[in-house]
Formats: sequence, structure tokens, C-alpha cells
Amino acid sequence: MGINRLETMSVVRLTQRELGVAVIPQLLHYFR
Repeated sequence: MGINRLETMSVVRLTQRELGVAVIPQLLHYFR
């Protein structure tokens, strides 16, 4: 169970980072 939890955390971090990379430029373009 510990391994699954670590894998889930890794996936969540990768997802958050990719979402941030995808969303931030859109926010900058929107507020400009």
C-alpha cells in the first residue's frame, strides 16, 4: 500500500506540474 501511495503522489505531482505549465501561459495571455 505504501508503494501505491508513493506512486499516486508522484503522479499527482507530475499532473500538477503539467497542468501548471499548460495553465500559466493561458492565464498570462488572458490577463494581458
